[in-house]
Amino acid sequence: MRGNEVQRPQDQGPRGNRPPPPRWNKRDQLPVDYRSKQYVIDDWKSFKLSAPPREHRWVGVGADFYLVNASNGRIQDMMGGR
Repeated sequence: MRGNEVQRPQDQGPRGNRPPPPRWNKRDQLPVDYRSKQYVIDDWKSFKLSAPPREHRWVGVGADFYLVNASNGRIQDMMGGR
């Protein structure tokens, strides 16, 4: 460290913020932690998302939305907000 530099933990960004949320691609399997109720978008209309097909749901992570197969977690589609 030089002069008045501040040492930051490895997981923080340049201004001390948390790192951005992870991102996935179509056909990736969304981790189980991100399929919990706190991430599921029930009010998909208010986000201008299409109606999810049967056995699918929209999941929001950061500014991104993922259309996920409810049984296996595979990402069928995505809408990026960043």
